[in-house]
Amino acid sequence: MNQALRHALQRLAAGDPLGALGFVGAAPCAHSLALRGIALAQLKEHDRARRDLRRAIHALNRQGAHGDSARAAAALAEVEANARNVGRAREALSKQRRALAALRDITNVAYLDILCARLDVLTGNHVAAQGRLEAATSMLDQVPIRSRSALEVCVSLARGELAVAQRRYIDAERHFHSALSVESSLNQLLFAEIRGRLRSISEPSLRFRDSKGVRSLTLVGYEQVIASCSGLLVDETNGTIRIGGDDDRQVLLEGRHSLFRLALTLAWATPRALSAPELFEQGFGEQLTNESHRARLKVALSRLRGALGRKAVSYRAGGWYLDVPEVVVVRTSSTSERPALRLMQDGECWSASALAEAMGVSRRHALRVLNQLVGDGEVMVLGAGRATRYVYKSYWPRIAPSELLPIESIGVNLGARH
Repeated sequence: MNQALRHALQRLAAGDPLGALGFVGAAPCAHSLALRGIALAQLKEHDRARRDLRRAIHALNRQGAHGDSARAAAALAEVEANARNVGRAREALSKQRRALAALRDITNVAYLDILCARLDVLTGNHVAAQGRLEAATSMLDQVPIRSRSALEVCVSLARGELAVAQRRYIDAERHFHSALSVESSLNQLLFAEIRGRLRSISEPSLRFRDSKGVRSLTLVGYEQVIASCSGLLVDETNGTIRIGGDDDRQVLLEGRHSLFRLALTLAWATPRALSAPELFEQGFGEQLTNESHRARLKVALSRLRGALGRKAVSYRAGGWYLDVPEVVVVRTSSTSERPALRLMQDGECWSASALAEAMGVSRRHALRVLNQLVGDGEVMVLGAGRATRYVYKSYWPRIAPSELLPIESIGVNLGARH
């Protein structure tokens, strides 16, 4: 390998794609094309990255360098994952994992397992993600020492993301700190991504109310509140109600959103009683103007009393209130808990199809959600026609670190023979 390629590999490993481009430039050789494609992918130039990687794969195959060709193809699959073409990425990653396993390239096989696990977390397949991470961890002892630390960081990051998806925020914080504890000479773009993940669960993002009043709450603090609550907990983050204490149970409202809104309104007002007009306006978002509205409120309150217990929802002169010893309420500070926005907060450009697959809904439903978010000013539209992409406004513009970086694996092993 010539000196320029070696320097480019070092720059990519350090998280400096612009520096890597300075070494490979417009060089036409196959390995330069592959490294340039990876650097461009880290800078979000996905179309140009695909073009250079495809040219590199074709050239490497013509040279008979099938191992390097497989690694470049794996990098191309990673670009698809980074561009949120989830279905295409998953198929390509599985194919390249088999090819690299046949070459006994354990480093890159482990890396692709981690990458597939992160895609599984993204699409809600937590059991599969856990299995892939265990498989990757079992391979680490067989990985060369120069690559092992970087893979350990990736495993810790993926475990942290899985813990966040499962609402185990204390475990997530521990995994992110573990990832950051590795020496700082590793990829700085990746470390910036991990620090961002850690901030998202360590900074106040929720509102919390109990008998002592209202205060801000972090996601780590949220898990502690959930574990210690012995009274009635109304949780807006996942639309659930739990009764703690000896009769610890979750109240099943069977998807009846209006009942949950009524419970949330009453809980947030505790210990104050709400009149029928106040309760109807805050719970249903409408003015109470006629007998039909009163009948609707009466039916909803009757159902809520059936779910919580007749003594829990009481009436006194002046209005309705919750008659329970302890009421704890957790509310979101913004719309960030909406499933689409939660996915889009990674800062990537999403297509409607990719978002539909990640949410487990139809493309038509995803488009309705996206159009609503665009109308609310939360999301920006880029491109047109089949190239239309949607990005969360808080993350645009930026040159962001990729979530799925070729650390000391695909990126560094391109051009190395195993």
